[in-house]
Amino acid sequence: MSAASGAASKAGRRAGEDEDVMYPEFEEALIAIACHKFADPYISLESRVEKFFSVYIRERKE
Repeated sequence: MSAASGAASKAGRRAGEDEDVMYPEFEEALIAIACHKFADPYISLESRVEKFFSVYIRERKE
């Protein structure tokens, strides 16, 4: 195995490890997206997150 292919396989493994996201990281990402989509600083964080969920993530009715 050459040095270049060895480095590529190590990089591939590291990239695969980054695909696992723990729940707190996922939750933080959703909150960050909610703050970006509803950037009004005069609305509370809780209200922005609730609005984000109601607009973009809806409960399925079966």
